Amino acid sequence: MTKALAYLAGGAMAVLLASPSLACSPAPLTPSTTVERGEACSARSVVSEIDFAGLGEVSQLPGGFLLQETYEGNVCYGEASLIVMDCNTGKAALLGPQSFDLMQGGGQGQMEALVKDLSQAAAKGDLTLEVAAKAGAKRKLAQFASAKTKDRLTMMGRSFRLDCGCKTYYPELKPGG
Repeated sequence: MTKALAYLAGGAMAVLLASPSLACSPAPLTPSTTVERGEACSARSVVSEIDFAGLGEVSQLPGGFLLQETYEGNVCYGEASLIVMDCNTGKAALLGPQSFDLMQGGGQGQMEALVKDLSQAAAKGDLTLEVAAKAGAKRKLAQFASAKTKDRLTMMGRSFRLDCGCKTYYPELKPGG
């Protein structure tokens, strides 16, 4: 399980982990119309008694790039995607989604492998949004959408800002985006 999913699950994760005999039974949540902001540009919103949507913590990469996972669903099943932000240009790419179902044993292996691929490319100075799209296709996370870092992402009827990461981690970069 990724750190993003653990944050987004919040209290529901404690019930799930404390009760293995329940297999996968999300604890009831209290729906909210607001977006709760967390550390490192994370955000979540509870959209129903068992479902939430949100953004995980931003991961900073060399060269002005950031990674941030999205999540829609609950602690048992859902979809995750990866936002790759280029703070130099103000552009972003959304790669995914990866569906998972803990009842069926499916996890986020492809997403974790993609993060590793992109981190290695950034360390070498080779990361671009085009490289990210090709890496996503290689990992069968080929759905690609382009955006700007100043845009908002709507998931499950909730709106999430994408601009926190670049403003926080690369404030010196002022792209036209």
